[in-house]
Amino acid sequence: MVWGHSLDLKCDFIDRNFLHYCQNQTVLEIGCFEGWITDRIVAHNPKKLILLESHKKSVDFVVKKFPQATVIHGDMHEDLMQVGKVNVALVLGVIYHSHAPLHALEKLVNSCEPDIIILDNMQPFLDWKEEIPNEPGMRNIIDNKRTSNIVISISNEITITAMKNLGYNLVKQDEYPHPSQGWGNPIFHFEKHE
Repeated sequence: MVWGHSLDLKCDFIDRNFLHYCQNQTVLEIGCFEGWITDRIVAHNPKKLILLESHKKSVDFVVKKFPQATVIHGDMHEDLMQVGKVNVALVLGVIYHSHAPLHALEKLVNSCEPDIIILDNMQPFLDWKEEIPNEPGMRNIIDNKRTSNIVISISNEITITAMKNLGYNLVKQDEYPHPSQGWGNPIFHFEKHE
């Protein structure tokens, strides 16, 4: 399987199943990288699109590619308060690069108050590993801050329980289809309870 084709299948799946929620909404995409999913979001005509990305070269790229979007060069652990309230938050392909995934989810909920959160868990088990920051495809550190070089992945059960405790109901749980990139790994649709 060619990696690019696998990525297209993944983006098609996300588009078909989740991105219709972006239509006429204020949308936050955390970790847009080079805009593979962003292209699909734009096709759904969001009212406002905010991209939060920590990799400087990616920020420069998406600023040019998506001039209609608000692009923030920042970290999901520290800079979500710059975003403000959103209707839909997409947390795709990033939570497993976090040294503090529960903290990142708390910051998202408390800073942005999204009505809908679409979140995938590409390593759905409780584990930790060392990850060299600022390498391609890894966690990026801005402002030369020190890091432990450790990322923690959380299980599906922890993810669902944490979101419930943060005031969100699990509406749908699905898996990326074979042979897409990340196939078999879960993707969740959460909605804020009233």
